[in-house]
Amino acid sequence: MAGQTHRHLDRRTWSHLARFCREHLEPTSRGPLLHLVESCEVCRCVLQTSDETSEPVSEAIHPTAARHFDEESLADLIWKLLQAPDPVVASAVRDLTGLCPSCDTLLVRFFFHSEKPQGAEPEEAERRIRRLVRNWLTDNAQERRAATRLASELLATPAQRRHLLLRNRESLHTWAVCGELCETSRRLAPEDPKASLEAADLAVEVAKRIDPVAYGPDILADIRATAQAFYGNAVRVSGNLAGAEEAFRRARRYLAEGSGHGVARLQVAELEATLRSAQSRTAEALELLDEVLALHREAGDDHRQGRTLIKRAEICRHGGRPEEAMEVLAAAEELADFDAEPRLAFVLEHTRCYCLIDLGRYTEAARQLETAQALAQKVGLRLDALRVEWLVAKIDLVQGRIGTAAGKLRSIRDAFLDLEMGFDAALASLELAILYLERGMTEPVKRLAVEMLAIFQSGDVHREAVAALIVFQQAALMEQASVGIALEVRDFLSRARRDRRLAFRDFRSSSEEGQG
Repeated sequence: MAGQTHRHLDRRTWSHLARFCREHLEPTSRGPLLHLVESCEVCRCVLQTSDETSEPVSEAIHPTAARHFDEESLADLIWKLLQAPDPVVASAVRDLTGLCPSCDTLLVRFFFHSEKPQGAEPEEAERRIRRLVRNWLTDNAQERRAATRLASELLATPAQRRHLLLRNRESLHTWAVCGELCETSRRLAPEDPKASLEAADLAVEVAKRIDPVAYGPDILADIRATAQAFYGNAVRVSGNLAGAEEAFRRARRYLAEGSGHGVARLQVAELEATLRSAQSRTAEALELLDEVLALHREAGDDHRQGRTLIKRAEICRHGGRPEEAMEVLAAAEELADFDAEPRLAFVLEHTRCYCLIDLGRYTEAARQLETAQALAQKVGLRLDALRVEWLVAKIDLVQGRIGTAAGKLRSIRDAFLDLEMGFDAALASLELAILYLERGMTEPVKRLAVEMLAIFQSGDVHREAVAALIVFQQAALMEQASVGIALEVRDFLSRARRDRRLAFRDFRSSSEEGQG
């Protein structure tokens, strides 16, 4: 089964597999199977050097065959594999599926169901095979086609009625609907964190209601792991890192019960790496991405390698390694397909701008920001535009355009309030307060202090964040606020969003010890 340790082909196994290709498979099914063999250097070596099988190898490789399995070639393989069972071939194909996540996502579900019943009559086995293939090509295809419509209808239902509809409408209880809601959550995350969280929450609820008989318990565990990971990602984007941590803990528990399926592991690892970065656990984040990168490299998927490298660069930058991040971005630029995923180009340029600012190369950063702004406008996501605007405000400050920077920070703060992103709104307010305090402007700092405290008291209350803001508000109202206090509160909020167990008094004590 996919996800287990891959066993390399030897000449005997390859002989069986090549004979099976020649005698039973159409060229459109041979190509994807040979693609799996070629995904592993050791297995490819056996393919290229075996004199005994040179003829079937040349016949099996079809120049126009698709690299990855599709439904038709998969159905042909499973039909023939079960119709002319060969334990050596079945074992080899199971071993090979994990080499390519794109093929694995189709094959693993089949292999859960495709064990031939012990002592089954040929007629019974044939009926089982026909039902298996028919279900894949008809029922499951219809399920996927309906998923977009069903997920859209669910999300369009008033929030207070969604869970009632979900409980009572059986057509919503499918893998495809769960997957559609997960992808909707991913798509909305950079633009509307609240809507992203709602979609992910529904995905988790759908996963709870899926019939285990339809997919098998191990595949169902994979589905639930993936849904929890997307939920954790949406919770992270909304600023609740402690809640995201708990969601990923559940996702890992489900993975342990699952099939070991490559795609499920990839999705959980990619999303968890972003959380680890947000928690300043850089080494863990990079270790997770190394696992993901290795799987994409084995599959020969350049685009996904590029996307993973861009994520790696973001994490390096957050971890205080901007020079390394710049090198990784250069490598990613050579691999990623920005036409297939236009927002990646924005993420790459935005990360590059941050790196240049971190390195003190402000003139270069200002030039690069023009490209990032154009890409943000092209993609059209509000949060992307806000992130770029914050960088522009930083450059304005460095280059002495104080009034312009202050106006932008106020606008950014108000936008985060509209999006109910309290931590980001408070951090923007503190940046603005620092700017005013540096110029001795106490009255606007008083107003900001009152507004910042109201942000947390009206939303998802973080008690220690409220305590920190009360300290800042009292100092501001007594006209005793200083840049040092503002920086202290800002740094605490940045750390507290990563670790909600952190107490402000403990943070202050450790800061004082560090200064001493």
